[in-house]
Amino acid sequence: MKNSITLQLFILCVFLSSCSDESASNKLQIDGQTTSQQNISEDKIENIVAKQKPWNGSAAGYVHTRQAENDRIELFIVLGKLLGAGYVYHHRAGELRSLRDPDAATLATGHADIAELFSPQLLDLYKRVDPIVQNSATENNQPVDIESTLIALTDHQQISDIMNGDQAVRDIQYAANQKLHLMTSRVGDAVLLLFPSRHEYLLASSALIREAGDKMAIGVAANGVVVNTKLVEEAWALMYQSSKLNPNNVTFCDSQRLALKTLKEGIADLTNKMTPNRLGQKLTVTATDAYTLANQTQQAGESLPIEDSNKCE
Repeated sequence: MKNSITLQLFILCVFLSSCSDESASNKLQIDGQTTSQQNISEDKIENIVAKQKPWNGSAAGYVHTRQAENDRIELFIVLGKLLGAGYVYHHRAGELRSLRDPDAATLATGHADIAELFSPQLLDLYKRVDPIVQNSATENNQPVDIESTLIALTDHQQISDIMNGDQAVRDIQYAANQKLHLMTSRVGDAVLLLFPSRHEYLLASSALIREAGDKMAIGVAANGVVVNTKLVEEAWALMYQSSKLNPNNVTFCDSQRLALKTLKEGIADLTNKMTPNRLGQKLTVTATDAYTLANQTQQAGESLPIEDSNKCE
């Protein structure tokens, strides 16, 4: 009897072991299928992107050429570019901080992406217009130092700190974020200090939206499929941040109110249709829509006097 029980237990153990092996084998097969499906999905996206027809058309919108040393329109265009770069800088750093144990290659790529936002070319553009800011700051006894904040954002350690997702060094992350907030705050101070006219605001916005269109022309295919998420993100930021150049001054005429309302609604419509921004996803907008808004905004800006007027014609 004892031997019979022992034999039964032995058979049961063998049976359970075989079940366990079969279960593990099935799990490996399922995991393998899941991985294969993920790879197929990524390959599918790459194939979709590779097959897209590039956008083809004509650019439109305000093209500014510097007219004088005290060129306020160029100043507001550059300030808009700084705000756009600042938004992308913050967003990309946040994405990297959210990753769990990113590998060295991912970190290096992320660092390079952030570093190129405040490029030497953009810093040189600001140097050209900084005298306008400083002259106004001196006249109004209100110091506005933007240049030093831009230089601080390009520091290698600053970029590493703002990307750092380690919760143990949150004070370092906070300090890095504060440098970015300081830059955007000072740009806002400059906008209020120099107070663009509606003519200047609309033309500067038109130039920024045109530049956004240039990015969309490469980043979005002819049928609206996203083929470059970084360029779409940068285009979105340029359009969205351009509205911060508006000092919200009082408008006296229907024509003035309509121009600002049309721009505001146009930017909201475009930026809403550009999200979510995922590779291979189809948007309902292309560069054509950005250039159309840039052209409308240019025409509205050119119809208004260089300096704001209470007269309605």
